[in-house]
Amino acid sequence: MFSFIKYSATGNDFVLVDNFKRSYKLTSDLAQKVCHRHLGIGADGLIFLQKKAGYDFEMQIFNPDGSEAQMCGNGARAALHFYHHYLTKKTKKVYQFKTMNSVYHGSVKKKLVTLEMTELSDIKKPTGEDFKDFNQCLFLNTGVPHLVAEVKNLENYPVDVKGKYFRYHKQFPIGANVDFFEVIDAKKALIALRTYERGVEAETMACGTGVVATAVSCRRFYGWGDKIQVKVKGGLLQVEFKKDKIYFQGEVSDQFEGKTFKNLIES
Repeated sequence: MFSFIKYSATGNDFVLVDNFKRSYKLTSDLAQKVCHRHLGIGADGLIFLQKKAGYDFEMQIFNPDGSEAQMCGNGARAALHFYHHYLTKKTKKVYQFKTMNSVYHGSVKKKLVTLEMTELSDIKKPTGEDFKDFNQCLFLNTGVPHLVAEVKNLENYPVDVKGKYFRYHKQFPIGANVDFFEVIDAKKALIALRTYERGVEAETMACGTGVVATAVSCRRFYGWGDKIQVKVKGGLLQVEFKKDKIYFQGEVSDQFEGKTFKNLIES
């Protein structure tokens, strides 16, 4: 069995495991069992923190469907909190860690975690009849691919139905997370956001890379300033732009500790 800590990052929940001794192997099968809401612990992702030469740690994350994720913004914030409060005695102002494809930096102040986002690419405007009903839309990659679309009456919008459709759209060969947003207060640069997540294959209470993707898109759509607030189901998050850098900020909480049953791992 292995010990774990269950985290919530603005409603996005994760199971985090200390694997610095490389005692465990994170597999697709294990992730599906652990993340199962009824037969496992239940989570939006399973994250292992491991040693990596030259870095404070390496983050490896699997989705509930068993697929490995290149990056997860909220998962990374949870990982930073976990490392800072549980796994190291040498606290730093800024930590550096490795993901599948990139290197990230972040800081921790009690429950508040700030993550510098380092990946932004593949920015393009989708075309065709399927996208004509959106007032604004944009495709971009903030560590993982996202379609960002502005809709009306977000609270009652069929996110699961529309999200599933666009997640598999032919214009996105490797699939996409789908972010539906509505402007709440343009003067305050405040928006509401709901996200259908690839790998979870459902709407989640928050999506970190989706928050960043939507904030980047709104700056382009509306010419907003350096701070954008994003209201998700799990709470309020903020994206700040400083020169050529993007910072994603919000609180995380460690919910409880436990140990998995042996048969969950070996069955």
